[in-house]
Amino acid sequence: MIIAPVQHFKNFFDIQEDVLGNLVDRIKFLSLHCQEILDAEGVNILHASGECAQQSIPHFHFHLLPRFKNDNLDTWPNLPVWDGDSEDLLNIMRVTDNST
Repeated sequence: MIIAPVQHFKNFFDIQEDVLGNLVDRIKFLSLHCQEILDAEGVNILHASGECAQQSIPHFHFHLLPRFKNDNLDTWPNLPVWDGDSEDLLNIMRVTDNST
């Protein structure tokens, strides 16, 4: 399934937070519906923002994949092991929330 807003947003970087929140609510509703109606045992929620992330359609959207035991789908990329310093990365990425 593809879940997308009617209003145009190019990607994750420009979607309004209230619209994103509503989409996530819809994804939860549809995931529970897949569980109830299709007997799905799980779901994958996929998204790509930006050409380098393999975004092929320039309109914000999620893919919702109902999952079943032995469905033979592998939706996780085979990533190389990262050998960087986790503490350094944490310090670089640290965010201070000044909104309160």
